[in-house]
Amino acid sequence: MNVVAQNYMLRDYMEYNSAIFEADPKAIPAFCPDYSRTERNIVIELLMKLSSGFVSKEEILKELQYIEGLDITDKCTKYELKSTIYDLVFKYFKDECAQFVVTETTLVDERNTLFTISNSDFINAAIGTLKCAYYVIEDEESEKHYLDAKLLDHVYQAHLPGQFIVIGGRYYEVLFISADRGVVVKRAADSIHSREYYRQLRHYNISSFECDKKIGSRKTMGNIVIERGFASFDVQTEGYILMSDYGDLNHSFRRQISNIPGRSYNSKNVLKITLPQTSEKIRTTVCILLNEVFKTTYPDNCNYVCAVTKISEDMNLIPGIAYTAECEDGSDNCIYILEDSILDLGLISSVERNLKRFFEIITDFLKWYKAALLPVPKKSEYVEIPKEQIEVKKEDIEQSLSKGKKKKRSLKDLFKRKKKTPKKDKKKKKSPADKPKRGSGKTRKGTGDSETQIPQPDEKGNSGNEKSAENAPQIKSESEAAVENE
Repeated sequence: MNVVAQNYMLRDYMEYNSAIFEADPKAIPAFCPDYSRTERNIVIELLMKLSSGFVSKEEILKELQYIEGLDITDKCTKYELKSTIYDLVFKYFKDECAQFVVTETTLVDERNTLFTISNSDFINAAIGTLKCAYYVIEDEESEKHYLDAKLLDHVYQAHLPGQFIVIGGRYYEVLFISADRGVVVKRAADSIHSREYYRQLRHYNISSFECDKKIGSRKTMGNIVIERGFASFDVQTEGYILMSDYGDLNHSFRRQISNIPGRSYNSKNVLKITLPQTSEKIRTTVCILLNEVFKTTYPDNCNYVCAVTKISEDMNLIPGIAYTAECEDGSDNCIYILEDSILDLGLISSVERNLKRFFEIITDFLKWYKAALLPVPKKSEYVEIPKEQIEVKKEDIEQSLSKGKKKKRSLKDLFKRKKKTPKKDKKKKKSPADKPKRGSGKTRKGTGDSETQIPQPDEKGNSGNEKSAENAPQIKSESEAAVENE
């Protein structure tokens, strides 16, 4: 899949750690947001039913029973029911109500026990973007070949005029987008020369934030404070950044597009993450990394969820690398997770549930990226080592040398103790001149411990044995002794 898919931040990281993903394919999973039956979705569903025809009182009460904290019963009067519907609609569409002067009595029309909304202008302004926008080829048979479809409210987050897109394996160029005709495209097979990447230039203006009063809406994760609540914000899109590679922002091309309709949301589900004692650079880096992780974990919905923080002009960021934002409530040391859709898609609750895992992915990626930036030394290349590492290495070398000396000394002592006496050389063959002469008075060892004198010849030639025989006492045999005794 990585071969044909467009580039993204975690692609090289996943390729380098392929062994991890072969063992565990869900090490970085793709999440599918759950359908959330929120109050906003219930109100939008009720508006669509009332605008399409008549709805009974029982059916309206059946829809309203899923809203928590709403005090209304079957015995309520018609005026109470109409007032309740107006309060809910005004909470999420107050700008449209103010524009068309909608009140408690004029919003819902009543006929006996049936209710409806007949103000078509208000309906088009409030939920007109929920209709389907088809991708149509501009040719001689206009609006006959439908390629794809999206909600009109979701088109501008994904595509803008002038961009090239691929639908069904074919290359198209977006010509224009309109509420009547949808997304009009033309074939652009002749324009293929390389893949193009886009980053939208968006600006978010967050006006207010209110923490939800439900249990568990505020949590802590170490020093990080996580709050789930409601906020109103506006979105303005100036254009997009065109790149030949997704990460090559230095050689990007900026395109501005006029008259892109803005989007305004009231009381949208928002996740607020407070990072105490952090600088603006750290918060901006976390937002950039979270947005890139969303492209992998939410491949089908990454255009509708984003992380933003207040970015000052002193940052001098490259345009397009992060969405800019302004917070009117003065909370500068926090990050907002926003859902850029008229509907509650369930992305906020999914991000909140998996936020710890996202931080773990970011931490592991930064460690890998830091190691990847280290230079690879070559045989003919000298790499400078930081002084701190040199000092540490010197201390290790000195310690190892001192240990080595101690070992050598002990080994020397061991060898001294066990040192063997050298073996005697083999006796050389003595020449006749070197042989000892008789009578030289040398001694030789016998078989015992005592030494015997070697007899030497005298001047007359008599040997010492003769002299010793003369001087020695004569020993008689037993037979001679017996004869003498007789």
